[in-house]
This record gives sequence, C-alpha cells and structure tokens, in this order.
Amino acid sequence: MKETQRSIDMKTSGINFENRPFNYLNCLNDECPLAEKCMRRISARYSEENDNVFMVLNHRMLDTDNCKYYVENKKSDIAYGMKGSFEDVKAKDIAQIRKRLYNYFGQTEYFRRRNAKKLITPKEQEYIRSVFAQFGYEVSFDKIVKEVLW
Repeated sequence: MKETQRSIDMKTSGINFENRPFNYLNCLNDECPLAEKCMRRISARYSEENDNVFMVLNHRMLDTDNCKYYVENKKSDIAYGMKGSFEDVKAKDIAQIRKRLYNYFGQTEYFRRRNAKKLITPKEQEYIRSVFAQFGYEVSFDKIVKEVLW
C-alpha cells in the first residue's frame, strides 16, 4: 500500500463519507498548519482517491492562520429521526409545534429529518428541543450517534 493511501486510511477511519454534502468544498493545501485536523483537507485526500469530480477551495486566497473554511475533524452527537416525538403530545399542540418546525426547516426538510432521511445537527436538535419545551414536552430522537459534522 502506498504511503499516501495508508495515511488517508488512518486519518479517515471512522468517518462516514456517505454523509458528506454533495458540493462539499475540499482543500488541497498540504502546507496549512490546520491540514491534519481539517475535514476539508481530509475530504480532499479521500476525493483524490475515490471521486471523479470534486469542488476545491482556492487555497492561495486563504489565511491559513485563521481560515474561515476550517472544519475540525471531531465527532458530534448527530440525531436521526423523531417519529416518536409526537406520541405524548396533546392533539391541540401538534399543529402549533409542526407549524414552528415547518417555518424553521420548510415542510419537505422537516419531514426528511423526522423520517431519518437527513441528519439533525446539534444546533437543529437544540431548536427542536426548544420548540417542544415551549409547549411543555421533551423531544425524543429515534437515534443519536457520534459522527463527524460536515
């Protein structure tokens, strides 16, 4: 196995590249001091070996000391689905809770999250919890896993 391929495997172990957004911006700057911990650089290494086409940042235009595109390679609590959340909600509250979630996500995106077709980020989880709490309920997500937040 080539040295570069082995280093890619070591750095990407445990990362689910299937969850990477379609037009994720990659970075090819190996000189950047943040490269080893940056998801954009890790993604680019993976893309170089696996993707025919991928989007790349112009690293010559970036400030490597304070890169605004830096995404740390760390795992967060990612939720999937919330079908059971409405089981204990009173009928009079369901429409109001859904309305607030539709306004935040849009109806299609709300249903994609509710049905576990799209992950729910920690920030989105916080919002959903706050909506349910306003009506005196707790939300229950179908599944919470530790994953890289792209």
